[in-house]
Amino acid sequence: MSKDPLALLAAALTGFTAYIIPSWETSNYKLTANFIDASGAEQYYELSDEIVLAQWLPLIVIFPFSDPFSAEGKVIGKMYNNLAYKVSKDSSLTNQLSNQDTLTQ
Repeated sequence: MSKDPLALLAAALTGFTAYIIPSWETSNYKLTANFIDASGAEQYYELSDEIVLAQWLPLIVIFPFSDPFSAEGKVIGKMYNNLAYKVSKDSSLTNQLSNQDTLTQ
């Protein structure tokens, strides 16, 4: 849900005109993570993404084939998957994580 009053006004206008006047809202997401390895070196990761929710009468044609309300969960899941991928590709952290797994077994 938007906290921007103009976005809410635009969405209300779209609803009052039976979706003839279009409106859209962009939601921005940012994921940051800091990892500190055993030697005290810090690795910083920052990922960002966005989704746009468009409301307009002609888009009703594609609505049955997509689920726009699940987009937020998909974007957040993709960001976490990308973070895991970047951490796995970072050699200094990967070596430390695999050493920890060996020590705990």
